[in-house]
Amino acid sequence: MGLTLDGLFKAYPVSALKELKGPAMDSFAGQEILLHYEVESREAYITGRDGKQIDTVLTYWFVWESFHPGAPIYKLP
Repeated sequence: MGLTLDGLFKAYPVSALKELKGPAMDSFAGQEILLHYEVESREAYITGRDGKQIDTVLTYWFVWESFHPGAPIYKLP
């Protein structure tokens, strides 16, 4: 899952998000965001601290990397 904020890019592998035991916080582009993975629906998404969903793109890794080479990749803490 790819995120674009303020002209910056970051990848959030769904395989990593599946390991979350609940919402996890991350900081990116000067903002605190919450990462979510819903087991029942197998849906990953990102919200701001206000709870509003932030637009992301779900794509294959090789596609994301070809458009955003060197962009940071989220790793579980």
